[in-house]
Amino acid sequence: MLRNNTPDSEFLYKEARNRKIATIRKAKRQEFRNYMAEIARTPQGAYRMAKWARKNAGRPREPPQLPQLVVTRRNERQETETVKLSNL
Repeated sequence: MLRNNTPDSEFLYKEARNRKIATIRKAKRQEFRNYMAEIARTPQGAYRMAKWARKNAGRPREPPQLPQLVVTRRNERQETETVKLSNL
């Protein structure tokens, strides 16, 4: 990964990596704050933001799930993921 695997080069690499990650996080945080400030300017936007805060804020996203598929020729419900995927 590093051309010269010395303690100094490793330190400089880690310092640059951490600075890059911190810069990205700071930019994402500022963009989110700007987006929320723009939404809150209208009553509809404030309502949407309050609804989001009540229902989704602070919760992890749910994993995607395949709904039960109905096979048209037999009209039977398929339960396993492999059968669902093959019927798509």
